Amino acid sequence: MNAWPKLYPWATEWIQRFQDPSFQWSNLKPEDMDSKDLGFLYRPEYTIKFREAYDAAADYSFVLKKNLNFIQEEPYLASCLYDRWQQLWSRHSEHLPDENDRAWFLLAFQRLALLGSENRLAFHGVPKELWLTSTAGSFLSPPKPSDEIKQILFLNSAGQVCFWAYCASAPHHSSRQLSFSIQPENAQRILTEAVHYCTGSLDPSHIVFDGGQWNMELSNESNQEFRFASWLSYDHDSEESRFSQLLRSSLGMSDLLAIDGERRTFSKLQRLVLDCTETVSVPAAYRHEEDVPEYTVYHEGLTLDRISGTLERTLDDTEYHRYLFPEKVCQILDYISSPLFFQICDIPEEMLAPQSSCSSYTMILEWEGGTQKTLSGRYDQRGLPERFPELVNMLTFLLRPSYFNLLSSSFYGRKPRLKTDLIYCSVEFENSFNTYYYRTEDETLEEGDDVVVPTGKDNHLTIVTITEVGYYAPEDVPFPLEKTKMILRRCTAEDYKELGPVY
Repeated sequence: MNAWPKLYPWATEWIQRFQDPSFQWSNLKPEDMDSKDLGFLYRPEYTIKFREAYDAAADYSFVLKKNLNFIQEEPYLASCLYDRWQQLWSRHSEHLPDENDRAWFLLAFQRLALLGSENRLAFHGVPKELWLTSTAGSFLSPPKPSDEIKQILFLNSAGQVCFWAYCASAPHHSSRQLSFSIQPENAQRILTEAVHYCTGSLDPSHIVFDGGQWNMELSNESNQEFRFASWLSYDHDSEESRFSQLLRSSLGMSDLLAIDGERRTFSKLQRLVLDCTETVSVPAAYRHEEDVPEYTVYHEGLTLDRISGTLERTLDDTEYHRYLFPEKVCQILDYISSPLFFQICDIPEEMLAPQSSCSSYTMILEWEGGTQKTLSGRYDQRGLPERFPELVNMLTFLLRPSYFNLLSSSFYGRKPRLKTDLIYCSVEFENSFNTYYYRTEDETLEEGDDVVVPTGKDNHLTIVTITEVGYYAPEDVPFPLEKTKMILRRCTAEDYKELGPVY
């Protein structure tokens, strides 16, 4: 895979020089760096192409520091290093080389060494970040101007995802960009599988003519970087195919080149219809004989339609609103057109504890060509598509969130309790910035409710306000179970009289 084998030893030699504790610019001479060391015919226009590709100004150190992981072209970067070296020694005596110059060269040579490393070191440690650059083959089948020829994917262990795509008509300027988050456990699975593939299954000697190429850079918790590279190669049931499908399904992106190059095309989403129903049980403390019903039911609906360019909203049988946003509606539907965007990691009902409120939804998706899909389930974190919050974020740019209960994070972001979960409530006391935890089995308690709790060594009663309610698996509780006191009850009128003000 390495077309310029001399670049790696050349880069590592200079890294050692610049890292040497006894480094002195006075020990170096202009002729120490020879263009013959590059391993290819040096051409000054490489530097010009490099600056064009990365939108660099005359001083391109900013590009190296801010967009380091976008740089994949070894000869361009090597040419820039050589040119910078020549400029360094042609400066006026008032601008002698300094520590900033040393830092620039060290940074650039480290990047060049990584690009030419060809997996000289096996990955070790815990994976933290992944950069994957996939470039489609084009020798046998020249791309159309609108075809994507390069994709860059970034993922870290926290679940942050960034994506850039480049078309044949403008190969140095991204044609689309995405930024979203996935569950950290899913991100960690991808990182673990990436290490497993690159250290156990990758065969760099396997060459696929015109198959395109991929470069993967993995870093560990110590910020050490490891580079792997090979050809885009699709073979059903291969390790390349399995890892690529894991990427596409986990990220909800059918059109990823990944490492097998077998991206899936899909029709544009034409219409999305979302209907939501919420049934809330009213706590007995708020019901007075027949004045207040035992349950309250709400209905809310949302429709996005590409053909009419409209967004419609309904609330029960009393409200109907229709908004005309042709361009924005099309952009939203384009963004969520991949069928994988709507993947759901559902939890069996038998694992859920009884809920004090029940929200359900039905979502109808219609693509070009008549393909239709219906989703249904609980309107919460465990029943909605994992990337549903991204759709909400786009909609809130168009509408005031207060108009929509179904766009409120306190509504769609609720995490229903599993039978094994414990309920922990956070409370704060007056003149204290610390958070204190209490347990409860009352699922009707919410943020803002006043409750009676035992405090101090003598367990005297105090009224406090709940600031947060969370469900935790026994092994993930925020405070030791045996040391956590229980909330005694929701505060009553008598409690306010007897125990005084709320803390």
